[in-house]
Amino acid sequence: MRKIKKKAFPVAAWQLGTGTEKEAELIAKGLIVKKDDGTYAIFSKEATQGEGEVAQAGDYFKIGDGGYPYPNKKDWFEERHVKKEDGTYVQKTSVIEGWEKGEEASEAIQYVIDKGLLEIHEDTPEYYYKAQLWGTTLTAPEDAVIAVYKVEKEDDKIIDVDFNLITRNAFNDTYEYVD
Repeated sequence: MRKIKKKAFPVAAWQLGTGTEKEAELIAKGLIVKKDDGTYAIFSKEATQGEGEVAQAGDYFKIGDGGYPYPNKKDWFEERHVKKEDGTYVQKTSVIEGWEKGEEASEAIQYVIDKGLLEIHEDTPEYYYKAQLWGTTLTAPEDAVIAVYKVEKEDDKIIDVDFNLITRNAFNDTYEYVD
């Protein structure tokens, strides 16, 4: 199991539903869609199945690889970021598990595979990983990294794993390996 951490550098982020220019710009481009029920569909690079990642008003979004937006739950974002100035934040660094093709699966990775939360499709390298995250199906190519943010256990048994798919470009831009 490899350890990774987010690089500590300023990132721009905006809160959904606050009427920012960036939100309006991405709505105009179709990368953010406000639905009739008040939720948002965020079309990140991994949202390849025609439906965006589901986010709520008050959640945050960042711009990542290729100019695509990425949602962050409000509580999660605010716990892990320090606001520097309007729209600029620095993510607090922490060491987490990172896993990629060819490595031995950790207990957390084996759990998400066994539970069908993470699928591996060896016959389609560009959609190698598939997961139900953010209310939609996300995919990532075989060179992506799986980040494990949190593992919940009860009586020493895993009951939930908070993870995400990170494309190689996004990983190289924002994460680093820790020895």
